[in-house]
Amino acid sequence: MNRTAQEEKRKYEEARKGLSPKQIIELDEKEALENEIMGMAKHFNILLFPEESDFYTYEKSNPWSDEYTDRISRKRAKLGLSEVNHESAESYDDTANICESLARKVIIDKSLEKKILYIDMDSVLVDFQSGIDQLNDATKKKYENNLDEVPGIFSLMKPTSGAVYIVEKLAKIYDIYILSTAPWENPSAWSDKLEWVKEYLPEIGKKRLILSHHKNLNIGDYLIDDRTKNGAGEFKGELIHFLTVQYPDWDSVFDHLVVEYVKHAQNIK
Repeated sequence: MNRTAQEEKRKYEEARKGLSPKQIIELDEKEALENEIMGMAKHFNILLFPEESDFYTYEKSNPWSDEYTDRISRKRAKLGLSEVNHESAESYDDTANICESLARKVIIDKSLEKKILYIDMDSVLVDFQSGIDQLNDATKKKYENNLDEVPGIFSLMKPTSGAVYIVEKLAKIYDIYILSTAPWENPSAWSDKLEWVKEYLPEIGKKRLILSHHKNLNIGDYLIDDRTKNGAGEFKGELIHFLTVQYPDWDSVFDHLVVEYVKHAQNIK
């Protein structure tokens, strides 16, 4: 502890001596609350702006590619924040202020409720091609125009790149449900999708899997889907159209939903 810190501590302890027992209790409660708020603010900062933690590990130069910094700058611009500094690592008080405000809304106001987010499986959470790649030539030929009807094919599929990692982060700020469609002529697909969720999203997806050919009947705020079929195009909330120019990957989806979350929180009085 340096001399300045020691002096501050001494003054603090002297000030406490002049307080009544009731005032000391009130002060301790206030300090505990502030510590809780700042702890949650730090958690929000790591969750919502993970790029800053990586950035700070470099003392003199920015290691990011132009593509990466441009992406982060777009995200910041949507929140009315300055662009990323390409020349040197610097802290951003603006994001710290946002995160502290969010923490206060959660802890003190208790006003920040999670919005409902639905996530499709095929080609969104699940890499459909990874299942096809494991089929033999005879099976591919037999089901040439209906590969989703191959018995057991959904049990062979792996997650799309970044899906599980990003969904685990989004689950901290959104109320997540998995909303998918299973082929009517492939009974095993229904159980295979359940087993897939149990394997890759055991906690987040528990009892949160919905299989429907009418996704528009589900009430919620956002739907991540790569198609507009099966009611996705008529969804009453916002359709985040995956694998398009606007949302080509999970990073772009995450950035958008972070911005949406912060804007929603800032509008709560």
